[in-house]
Amino acid sequence: DMVTQRVAYMNTSLNPEVMGKTHGTSKHIESKRCKEIYEDPDFQAKVLEKSPAVAAMVRLYKIAVEVNEFQTKELAECSASFAAN
Repeated sequence: DMVTQRVAYMNTSLNPEVMGKTHGTSKHIESKRCKEIYEDPDFQAKVLEKSPAVAAMVRLYKIAVEVNEFQTKELAECSASFAAN
């Protein structure tokens, strides 16, 4: 099916024990301070200006989000038309 074809290249069996978790340092004061710094739009703009590689990654991420939104919409439309038949 279409979904399988889109993700067939990913081998998810390489790390079957990996489970999503929150990072253990998230409760520390230093972690909160860093989070505030990195969430600051002025700081983010400075990082993007000083690091073309980071700016490129951010652009790629934003494009990936757009592609994902399009694919989600496309899959919903396909599912709807399949269900109607």
